[in-house]
Amino acid sequence: MTSWLSVTVALLCVCARNVPCTGTQPFWSRTNIQSVVRDPQTGRVYVGATNNLYQLGPNLALEQRVVTGPKLDNVQCSPPITESCSDVKQKENENRLLLVYPGRGALIACGSVYRGVCSLLNLTDISHTFYYSEIGGKKTWVARGFYSITGLVSSVRLKRRSPPLDVLLVAKNFASLDGTDFLSVRGLRGEGGKRVVFESVAELPFASVSTMQDYSHEFYQMFQDGEYVYIVFTRLAGSKDSKGLTFVARFCTDDIYFYSYLELPLTCGGEDMVWAANVASAGPALARHLSESGEHGSTDPADKVLFGVFGPELGPARLCLYPLGSINRAFEEIRNTCYVHEGMAAGKEVVYQPYSSRQENPCRSKSLQTGMAVTYPCGDASLPDQLAGRRELALHSQSVFTWTDIVRAVAVVTETRHTVVFLGTTAGEVLKVHISNSAVLYDTIAADNTRSGINQNIFFDKNHSNVYVTSYKMIRKVPVQSCHLLADCQSCMSLRDPYCGWCVLEGRCSTEGDCGKAEEKNMWLWSPDQQCVTIQTFKPPFLSCLAQSQMVEMDIPLLPALKPGEKLECEFGSFHSSAQTQGTRVTCSLPEPTLIGWKPQNQDYVVVPVKIRVTGGVELVTGEFRFYSCAAVVGSEESRPCMTCVMSDWGCQWDTDTQACSDIDQTAEGAHIIKHRQTEKCPIFESPTPALISVGVKTPVSFVGRNLKTGKHYKIGTKLVKQFEDDVAHETGSKFNFRGFKFIFDEAQEVNVSLHVTDPDSGKRIDSTVTVLLYNCSVERDDCSVCQSAEAKYRCVWCSASQTCVHRDLCTEVQDVCATPTITDVSPRSGPMEGLISITIRGHNLGVTAQDIHSITVAKIPCIHQPHRYSPSVRVVCEIGPVQRPSGDSSPLPGPVVLELRGGRKARSSLLFTYQDPQPESFTPTSSLFNGGRVLTVSGSRLDTGSKEDVRVLVGEHPCQILSVGPQITCKMPAMNTCWTCNVTVKYGKNTTKELPGIFSYTPPFLLGHTPEQSFACGGRVISFRGFLSMVEKASITAAPPAGDTGADQLKEEEAFSKSPVMLQFRSPDVRGVHNLRLINVFLHLDGLNKSLTPFTYHPDPEFNALSPNPISASNTVTVTGRGFSKAMTAEEAEAFIGNIPCHIISLQDDRLVLQVPPTVIEKRQSGEMESTLEVKIKFGYGEWMVREPERRSVVVPVAVAISILLPLLLLVSLSVYFYMYGATAIHYTISLTFIFLRWDVQ
Repeated sequence: MTSWLSVTVALLCVCARNVPCTGTQPFWSRTNIQSVVRDPQTGRVYVGATNNLYQLGPNLALEQRVVTGPKLDNVQCSPPITESCSDVKQKENENRLLLVYPGRGALIACGSVYRGVCSLLNLTDISHTFYYSEIGGKKTWVARGFYSITGLVSSVRLKRRSPPLDVLLVAKNFASLDGTDFLSVRGLRGEGGKRVVFESVAELPFASVSTMQDYSHEFYQMFQDGEYVYIVFTRLAGSKDSKGLTFVARFCTDDIYFYSYLELPLTCGGEDMVWAANVASAGPALARHLSESGEHGSTDPADKVLFGVFGPELGPARLCLYPLGSINRAFEEIRNTCYVHEGMAAGKEVVYQPYSSRQENPCRSKSLQTGMAVTYPCGDASLPDQLAGRRELALHSQSVFTWTDIVRAVAVVTETRHTVVFLGTTAGEVLKVHISNSAVLYDTIAADNTRSGINQNIFFDKNHSNVYVTSYKMIRKVPVQSCHLLADCQSCMSLRDPYCGWCVLEGRCSTEGDCGKAEEKNMWLWSPDQQCVTIQTFKPPFLSCLAQSQMVEMDIPLLPALKPGEKLECEFGSFHSSAQTQGTRVTCSLPEPTLIGWKPQNQDYVVVPVKIRVTGGVELVTGEFRFYSCAAVVGSEESRPCMTCVMSDWGCQWDTDTQACSDIDQTAEGAHIIKHRQTEKCPIFESPTPALISVGVKTPVSFVGRNLKTGKHYKIGTKLVKQFEDDVAHETGSKFNFRGFKFIFDEAQEVNVSLHVTDPDSGKRIDSTVTVLLYNCSVERDDCSVCQSAEAKYRCVWCSASQTCVHRDLCTEVQDVCATPTITDVSPRSGPMEGLISITIRGHNLGVTAQDIHSITVAKIPCIHQPHRYSPSVRVVCEIGPVQRPSGDSSPLPGPVVLELRGGRKARSSLLFTYQDPQPESFTPTSSLFNGGRVLTVSGSRLDTGSKEDVRVLVGEHPCQILSVGPQITCKMPAMNTCWTCNVTVKYGKNTTKELPGIFSYTPPFLLGHTPEQSFACGGRVISFRGFLSMVEKASITAAPPAGDTGADQLKEEEAFSKSPVMLQFRSPDVRGVHNLRLINVFLHLDGLNKSLTPFTYHPDPEFNALSPNPISASNTVTVTGRGFSKAMTAEEAEAFIGNIPCHIISLQDDRLVLQVPPTVIEKRQSGEMESTLEVKIKFGYGEWMVREPERRSVVVPVAVAISILLPLLLLVSLSVYFYMYGATAIHYTISLTFIFLRWDVQ
């Protein structure tokens, strides 16, 4: 069986969102990776892992591997390890420090065994060692154990006028056997007998071992800028500092005694702990923003900026920027505070000695004088100790970007004058953030599928066109951009990718450097600007379908200057014409409207697509031009034809004589012609009175008519009263009326009814805005009190005869006083003894208004009415009060609900409400993943107190989503990022809190990875996940087809078919029918964790060729041919059958399968028992292929059988001779029959 790791190596390929598979395979280390470095000259990548060093090509192809462990070692023994050293054991060798040493073409590699000795290896071939020694002594030990370490290759002068010396600067955490230094300078070239390679020539020591033990350092970055070296680290301190603070340290390169050593605290948006840091040039856009913000002073594009990721250990992460100029000014403030102000500010000592056991103020030395800070910029001998600023002198910065996940890596690059930050998360993603005036997350790369996340080793290749991302055991090379995948300008702009832009005259999305003449105006449109070449205006803006052809002028503001010999061509649908350009204006001929083809559907215009192309066919810009028809404007707007016509965008006019809408005609005059926008001249009926009408009551309606012809007769009607129109009567002046309709409508309490007016002579309608509100008292007013609560304008009454709510005019016997109130239900029917939960009382005739409720008691305890939740007649809500009982008495208290209305009428429930004391006693499970999602079950007694809405379960301070409340309470666990262990509390209402015994613990989910990473569309391939999975309760994977894919429109889900504490197994979902397999998103669901499964790729199902007539070879094998077999399958996973007998798959290649024919098949064929010959079936997961159907094959009959058949047949021949009348024909028939028996075909 192929190992999990080797399968992963064979199949892994990045296809993150918007990032194509590049063909560069990731590199997998056999062990955990500790350090990675790239040679800037050759682009080679060197990986330091446990017990291994790897030399990789720029595309991560393995060039050389050196095994560095495990080694026999004992930390108590000084190297070399000899027989005198007892209790030696095999120790893992962690290669924690790798640095390129260009001066010698060497790789510096420092392991953790033998007290951390280092070696110099050939950069071209790391199996060739330039230098390695275990006998150099204590001063050559560098990286022992598993302590934080960082380093830098530099050059220093040991004396003021001496030549520069190549050195290794090392900062490391305390290790008691290594001495007391945490910062050292080590020579990289031996000097005969004077000095050996890696020997420490200068150190910054702790004052004592006890002082060292007060501190724990974590180093994140060491870099050099000009004459200074900087170190970024965190320190968990003892008595000197408050716990946990980030510092940047600085010292002069030629100051090997560290007199110039200073430490400056850094904070980021109130956070103190850094988790990743990097330094890069600001770039023009960011430098301008930093300068304009005023927070950090003036910054030039070439100035370095420190980028730091801060935050709590479990997130969220904050990104802050610190220009190096701002940092240096803060350092000078510390020095000046010491030299001039004796280290004091506001009466408090703010400068101290971080690594000294002395307590006195270091800045009160008599040798310190004003002006010395300028005279001695590198300290010289004027400062007796190294200095650090306290929190009061910290350099503060506001975060520019916040992310909810944990971030542990940062890399920065400047592209097209803009700064892009790549952030690596513990979720295995790389966030791409564009930083200018603000920070914009514009893309996420799914770079790693393990929960170990991305470590600090994230960096760019030589051309900054790819980023290397390192995680648990893998390093991957990912393109920084995928501009070329976007086919049109809008898609290119939607990326908001600072790498990308639209290359206008080439018609493609590209980087600036990949677009010809991108530096010229409007030749390359930058993606974050969100501007494509567009037609801003047409002149004329549209054209009538009745007009003659003419020219149209288009304004295109972003039109680039054309190259010599280039011209533009216009396309209006299928009509082509040449274009004339003048600046940003393009003029073309329009097609004849008759050529357009008028096929409007419920609209009054036709849209014609417009395309402008450059010579050679490149599409420059697209748009739409409209041809309109005024005759089609009115359409379905029959109630307001004139208004609709003259208010249209096309400039139409209305003719009241013909009642037709037509193109504007300047020659048409007269009172009957209503021009564009002259709505005040349209004939219209409006302003109905009354506007409120009851069903069943015939109500006359008056309204106003304007701009009407005198003496005309009109009809009025409505869709609600079909096939009937009433006469409109003219009262006087502009007053009109009609007798009204007796409406029938019971679908809602109210409905707006539009009344249309028709000219009976022409059958066409006159504009009308006559609309009345029709209402029905009976709808949703089944109760007397509800009826009486209706607004007075409706005139609804409760009719005693029919016991219904009707309009006053429809009732002869009105019931003014409603029946006795009744209570039909109380919910919930129990509550805590402390009260303060709401109960809902339902019934009939429970008042007309909230003010009708006089009092409520529950089990004789007052219940406070909540008027804002009152519903007339049918619902009353109140909040129960607490029960006053003697201490220790928690027995249940049942009782009825009594409601009294104003006036003394009462309702008493037959149902009893019970006060009781809930007792939650235990909960399961007791642990969960940080992402939550598990179901927590609380057990105890009387838990179903109150309603589901009253019960709350808190895990720590986070609410658990209630699922059910009954004999047990169940809830869905929340995600957690604030506590590892939490108390569980159950709350009932506002006043009852029950804390459960025991602690609920959270564990971060940890996935080591999944394998395999491909599946055929048929699905069914077993996908295995490894990790710490004992707490997972529900697990599934889903495959989501891309939006709009007509082949499949729903999620395909597969639940785990096998679970163990360290492994989950699923079958890949069947996605046959999905058209675009590349765009399928696969997700892993572990309780509350929903994680995109990357990398994971679906491939089209394989294709099989038909077998040859006799496929079994001399070696009893069958070869099945086709293509695509190995894309998502291995020989161990595939299944094959001959007939119904399984057979072994010897090998699986992309174009062939070799099957071993089972012995039982061979035996049955030889004995003739096998009627079905080579029915060969192949199964890949859920996919099945019949590569050879049953066919007719010749079977040789054994001799003994032939003889037993032949003798009767010979007798048959004799008989046929006897019957001479059949002659030769009978003999021929008999012989033929004989051969048929001797040789037959088997289906």
